[in-house]
Amino acid sequence: MRRLARLCLAGASLLVASAASGQAASGPAEESEIVVTGRDMEQQVREFVGALTQAPPRSQLSRFERPACPAAFGLAPGDKQAVTSRMRKVAKAAGVDVGGAGCIPNVLVLVTEDKRVFLEALERRYPNFFGDLPRSEMRRIMREPGPAAAWQLQGPPLDSDGVELPDEDGLRVSRGTRLQSRVTAPGRPQFAAAALVVERKALAGLTTVQLADYAAMRLFARTDPSKLPDSAAPTILKVLDAPSDAEVPATLTSWDLGFLRGLYSGDNTLFAASRRTEMRQAIEKEVKPTEKGRD
Repeated sequence: MRRLARLCLAGASLLVASAASGQAASGPAEESEIVVTGRDMEQQVREFVGALTQAPPRSQLSRFERPACPAAFGLAPGDKQAVTSRMRKVAKAAGVDVGGAGCIPNVLVLVTEDKRVFLEALERRYPNFFGDLPRSEMRRIMREPGPAAAWQLQGPPLDSDGVELPDEDGLRVSRGTRLQSRVTAPGRPQFAAAALVVERKALAGLTTVQLADYAAMRLFARTDPSKLPDSAAPTILKVLDAPSDAEVPATLTSWDLGFLRGLYSGDNTLFAASRRTEMRQAIEKEVKPTEKGRD
């Protein structure tokens, strides 16, 4: 897994020469507490979770089971630090384990001038940056509409005790103590690394907090903003695609924070259907205090 993280860092070096002197699209934002907002609507919660976890009921939802180490590239030094610090703050609030000082970056925010050109150069010069992703998935990432693209690389699956399943002649063999049931699997998947590529022009008018919170939602979980219905609850995931005169959240919302907390709490050997129920409950727990305060 360290080798995979180093490949990510090597790919990020594509940005260094062209963007070392580049400035952020917005000035560093002031430190602020994570703001929670939103409406307690059961159907919207169901639609929100369903849209962002599009997996068959008997599959599993992946997350970082080992420490995540955020890093930003293509921004001015102060903005890099602001984005990284904010992502760490969000991770701590959501229950994501984060590596200490000097950890090898495996959660990357890459700001570039042209997303498509950068991704093509990345594939050409550092093809292993995309890990074992099928070529069809790589093409989908490159053609993803909008100013941003994100993806995760899967690490070795874990058994029920959290131990990586050894590869024995091409077979993963579980030695865990838990057996599969109707609601749980004998092991669980995990992310090894994640990357977000975003075009600089899309950050005009945004703060480093908004960029960091958007990145946290795209990288700590496998989410696709394009899957959200127009009537979805307020979320930082729409901040890049909103019209320039539209109102957007200043930070991730209670729905966003609840989503991440739901994903990173509980037993991840549960199948997707059960995990979605837990995530809906986590969102409702975040939203209800806000709604009560308005009564």
